[in-house]
Amino acid sequence: MPEITRSQYAVLTGLGFSIVASMLLLAAVILRGQARDAEAREEERRRVPVGAAPSPAGEPLREAPPATVGRRSAEPADLLALVDADEDAVTGSWTRDGRSIVSPKLPFARLQLPYQPPAEYELALTVTRLEGKDSFNVGITTPGRQACLVLDGTEEGGLSGLDQVGGKWFRDNETSYKGGIFRPLTPTRVLVSVRKAAFRVSIDDRLIIDWKNPDYTKLSLYREWSVWTRRAIFIGSHESSFRIDEIRVSPLGSEGYLAR
Repeated sequence: MPEITRSQYAVLTGLGFSIVASMLLLAAVILRGQARDAEAREEERRRVPVGAAPSPAGEPLREAPPATVGRRSAEPADLLALVDADEDAVTGSWTRDGRSIVSPKLPFARLQLPYQPPAEYELALTVTRLEGKDSFNVGITTPGRQACLVLDGTEEGGLSGLDQVGGKWFRDNETSYKGGIFRPLTPTRVLVSVRKAAFRVSIDDRLIIDWKNPDYTKLSLYREWSVWTRRAIFIGSHESSFRIDEIRVSPLGSEGYLAR
């Protein structure tokens, strides 16, 4: 058997170290992914107790559906197709109209979407006002914070913004917008962009909110808009009924968590 020279030994030793280092790196990546998935599943299990946070209309939170084993994905997702109108309704009776979903005309009606987004993402919706003059709402999440975007808020509509920013209501903070958004029986395209550099909202390709260098730590969620899972996004309506024809999320630069 030929002897191994010193240079050959050095090469083999270096190769061995490289293989071990690669295996350790791969194991770390796998463990990190498993930890993120476990954290997301745990978040799904941490539900608000049944009957908590009743709305002024006396609508308590429904019992949360059983937690499911989901999956991570960096691809855009059609959340409307994944919604179960019965199971995902936090308050109120949400119904299917073909492929679309219709919200009830109740105070603080909300439906939790089966998705936990990464730090940056875009959410596209197509929404039609059917009844009422008050708001359509989009629940967003940022790292460590959950908040509610109010569109056409107040009894007469025409005021929009994030609720709450630094304790200030949607009608009186740096994200406030004055102007009508939804016309009766007219589909409206809503695009919400959550990024570290800016929070933006566009209506039919018209930019209405452009919060640059946002301090997301200032956000808080009014208790009447609470849902079961703090990292989940949601939709809602207040004393108005809307038909939702599209809900599509696009994660940016990282993976989101699909709960089903």
